[in-house]
Amino acid sequence: MMEILKISKLQKSFGKNRVLKGINFSLLVGEFLTIIGPNGAGKTTLLNCISQNIKQDGGKIIFKGKEVYDRRSDFKEKINYISHNLFIYDQLTPPENLTFFRDLYHLDIKEKEIENLLKKVELYKFRNKKVATFSRGMKQRLTILRAILNNPEVILLDEPFTGLDINATEILSNMLLELKNKKRSILMITHNIEQAKKLSDRILGLNKGKILFELKRENFDNIEKYLLKGFK
Repeated sequence: MMEILKISKLQKSFGKNRVLKGINFSLLVGEFLTIIGPNGAGKTTLLNCISQNIKQDGGKIIFKGKEVYDRRSDFKEKINYISHNLFIYDQLTPPENLTFFRDLYHLDIKEKEIENLLKKVELYKFRNKKVATFSRGMKQRLTILRAILNNPEVILLDEPFTGLDINATEILSNMLLELKNKKRSILMITHNIEQAKKLSDRILGLNKGKILFELKRENFDNIEKYLLKGFK
């Protein structure tokens, strides 16, 4: 598979606190890559740098062979970052939320397509309810639908399974696998080791601002050994 995103020697500090200490890895086209690590490892800072929500202090972010620094606006059109802030409107219904973002991005998406998307994630029967009444899992599903409306090439996910029950977790997992099957590239950070093993092609271990290990799917059964060694 071709490389779509390359992170090279990425560094970020907040004052005297060095959060990222020369991070190197690549994301391939159609790959599901997960980064795991304890609280304070630098995971969210890493996603914020990649998405250009904050500026790195050093190193490069390269998208499809070209450095992002010189073309931030073009890059931001090709990625979507789903963080803890869901960026959906509580006082709107699910169709109204999706229609708002469709019109904002000037997308050619018909009402029937929006209906089909909502059916796929089991939200259609709640189409007339305001999002304020939804559970965290329902909001998360709607957020991902919103994020894929403009057909991004890369999707960044920050702890997407936090606060979800078993049913919501299963629905979200199926959504992400379908996106992967459509050759979208996904970079996720999570504490949920079982979901990481289920969804990922590769897993990276991050701690204290450094990548400590990389595992391919055939070696996921050994992940506990790496966790004990790397996350002391």
